Amino acid sequence: MELTTTIFELVTNIYIINCFFAVLVVQLIKTITASIEQGKLHLVSFFETGGMPSSHSALVTALTFSLFLYQGITPLFVVSLVFSAIIIRDSFGVRKSVGDHSMTLNQIILMINKQWKERKNTRQMKTKLDVVSVIKGHTLLQVIIGISFGIIIPLLIHYIFISL
Repeated sequence: MELTTTIFELVTNIYIINCFFAVLVVQLIKTITASIEQGKLHLVSFFETGGMPSSHSALVTALTFSLFLYQGITPLFVVSLVFSAIIIRDSFGVRKSVGDHSMTLNQIILMINKQWKERKNTRQMKTKLDVVSVIKGHTLLQVIIGISFGIIIPLLIHYIFISL
């Protein structure tokens, strides 16, 4: 199979198209919302995790729903459904908890660094503690809205292609 044929098959694959547009729409919504909240264009939010709506939920739902829409209940659909459930649960469970804990840990680190800096008559530390990366999770509402987009976008694309 030629490379151009493979590339063409990938970019015209309905499952990839549905997933791509689900993530694109959700991330654009996040970017627009963040830009409005901050009063300026905030393009960084397009690439950030967390927030409303959940792009993880939109992506896996778009894939799973597309499989159902075009193939029905198949073993591949069931596998996708199981993995989608794990990813969705993780996005508002474990990832949310890790994000909350990392924010608390960062507050403690900043407090310790401040105390070290303010101490007089003690040997200064040559280094300071670095804050940890915050991985943002989702609330249940953010996940539900993401799931909704993961269903609506493939349906819209399906009916647009059918009407052509």
